Amino acid sequence: MFAITGQRLTAHAHIIANMIEDVLEKERDHLPLWTPVGIGLGIVLWQIWGSGIAIPVFLLLGAFFLCGLLIGRGRHLSGVILFAALTIATGFAAIAIKSAIVAAPVLEKIRIEQFYGRINRVEDLSARDIIRLELQTGGHADLPAKIRINLSPEQYKPSFVPGAVILLRARLMPPAGPALPGGYDFARRAWFSGIGATGSALGELELYKSSPSKPLLSSMRTSLSEHIHSNMTPASGPIGAALITGGQGTIAEEDAQAMRNSGMAHLLSISGLHVTAVVGATFLLVSRLLALFGWLALRISVPLIAAGSAAAFSSACSCRSPTRRCTVRWDDCG
Repeated sequence: MFAITGQRLTAHAHIIANMIEDVLEKERDHLPLWTPVGIGLGIVLWQIWGSGIAIPVFLLLGAFFLCGLLIGRGRHLSGVILFAALTIATGFAAIAIKSAIVAAPVLEKIRIEQFYGRINRVEDLSARDIIRLELQTGGHADLPAKIRINLSPEQYKPSFVPGAVILLRARLMPPAGPALPGGYDFARRAWFSGIGATGSALGELELYKSSPSKPLLSSMRTSLSEHIHSNMTPASGPIGAALITGGQGTIAEEDAQAMRNSGMAHLLSISGLHVTAVVGATFLLVSRLLALFGWLALRISVPLIAAGSAAAFSSACSCRSPTRRCTVRWDDCG
């Protein structure tokens, strides 16, 4: 009786195995498309449990890998198992290595400190009456190597440009976590950006050392933004500058909310260079594809068709339903 039952189970197992092989045979050409899924799954595992489960994860994936080898190279199921183990391990290893590379000390508690800092970046948030500086402290005074400071427009001076060293007194605090479960987690973003503290400047700031060289790209971007502001109305100037240079700090909150309500706030995130890259890539691709067909290329204007395709594609990327509310944040927290 037990022998008969075992034979039936074996027969059913063979049938199921053959069905799986038939399905995988039909889908074998689509297997590379699952690469980002496997890598993403590895990243999700790290995001949930962190590097502390690295050993169990790699042991489990190693066991799956061995199972795939034991099944046999001639079977599609073996290839799927090996592929899944490798891609998940790649995703987990990539995010773990990235986290280790950017790991930096984070301020443990709120403190008021006077220190020197080299300016890495200046961000104009005049819509909120804030000028934001990203400073490199060099680890002096037991501070994180990189911090972010908010100034009032009165505290800011034109000489505060990237490369300059300033002396300031500031109230510092650790990067803030989400206000609500599942909310925007600035602490996570700050970790991967290497920012160990945020805060506000107190009193007057002093220029200790001027920038050794004028930041060309930064000055060109600032000049272009000022030119756009001066040639457009106060209501449209900030949005126009944001679309060209990417700087969103001068957009009033009511205008930003109107962009969200209309479903067009994503344009601010893909502004400037991003749109240019999309249009340029579309133009190049369409023109090269049309040039492959000699009969067609001799009878139509390839550059005109390519330019029209690029314009249509960029417009399609920009269109959304006006009834859809956009939840993309146009400004960082913290």
